[in-house]
Amino acid sequence: MKKTIKQYFTRPVCLILSLVLLTGALTVAAITGSPYDTLKKAALDTLFSPNGTYKADISVYINGELYEGGGTKSQEQFSENGRLSINGENQFFYHGDRYDVNTVYSSDNENADSWYSIYLYEDGSDYYPYPRTGLVDLSREDKSVRFAELLADYFVGDLKNNLSISENGGVKTISGTLTSSQIPEIYNAGLSMIAATGSSIYFSEQKTISETDTKRVYQETELRGKTKIIRVYEEEFSDAVNNFSKEEFKEIYGYFNEEEYIKEAEKYTYRDTINHKLISEKQIDAVSEDYYSNDGRNILNLPMEEVNIDYVSGTAQVGEDGYLSDAEGTVRIIATSIFGDKYEIEAVINVSCANMGTTEVKCPIPGIDEIFTKELFESYYQDNKSSGYYGGLYFKLNADGTIDKSSITTEYNFDPA
Repeated sequence: MKKTIKQYFTRPVCLILSLVLLTGALTVAAITGSPYDTLKKAALDTLFSPNGTYKADISVYINGELYEGGGTKSQEQFSENGRLSINGENQFFYHGDRYDVNTVYSSDNENADSWYSIYLYEDGSDYYPYPRTGLVDLSREDKSVRFAELLADYFVGDLKNNLSISENGGVKTISGTLTSSQIPEIYNAGLSMIAATGSSIYFSEQKTISETDTKRVYQETELRGKTKIIRVYEEEFSDAVNNFSKEEFKEIYGYFNEEEYIKEAEKYTYRDTINHKLISEKQIDAVSEDYYSNDGRNILNLPMEEVNIDYVSGTAQVGEDGYLSDAEGTVRIIATSIFGDKYEIEAVINVSCANMGTTEVKCPIPGIDEIFTKELFESYYQDNKSSGYYGGLYFKLNADGTIDKSSITTEYNFDPA
């Protein structure tokens, strides 16, 4: 099974935001409990350590069943000379002193069909979009950090009295549990307010109704809260057929997507759109199934009108070195959709921190420094030699994990044969 790696940070899933907020509240409670100063210092030392290894495992359950796609395993390593983010088995992003390496196309067939990109920057380049040190791009003395501390103090209030602490062999363990009756009303009101904004979200999909060489009729569906909007459009194409090579098409139109065009020999058929019009539009009542019955949709996309915290439990450990070492938490909420359906959603989070202050970050691909030299980039980008800035190179790996030198290219196939 092959899949293109994409990131969906902009999807307006307010329920997920609520879960993130709850997780943050759990973390805040863990660092502002009874031994306030000790745990607060440990958390900040861990957060702003110049290097370390951070692992997280998150599972989401809906009505007691593990949500498909709701499991996330990630690892973050950071040091003064780079950082490495690993998501899943063979998907990663590395940012070092000389170059970026990223998984751009992943395959379940080990390394056979996975593609990677590398971008070189050196010779005085100041390009460094990611923080050099720490998990966050802030200094310990930043005013926003102090503001976050004060804000945490205010919101946690008496909740820290529900925490307990024990010590064994120099390791301190802090734990606490809150039930629905112990949750201040302002917490639920705030989460419900955030979730209610989801009533404005919508999803749009297209479905072809009919198609010929010169005309296409398609239907577009939008969901806006409790309303489903169905529109039918007609596209007309020119009679003239344009046949371009991939390079010719990119030069004229500035982009190329192989999946959109018909390939004949080494040429691609393309017709210009000469007319596009709306044929009909109607609005009908939406139902909850509209939000999760098709690909790319799920229960977590449902607009919610009320969210209530039902249960929060967490444990954190502080090692002898003063850093947080392990933390685990469970957050359960009862969410009510705009359609009146209730869902019990539970997130289980496990986090571990290790090698704080001693982590050394390296690119996980062996031999990359020896192969991807400045001279190699110059050989592919002759016009960029004077500027020192080069485009990306793409490559695949051999079965043993080493770089397949014959695969190095300035372009790559999204779906290799």
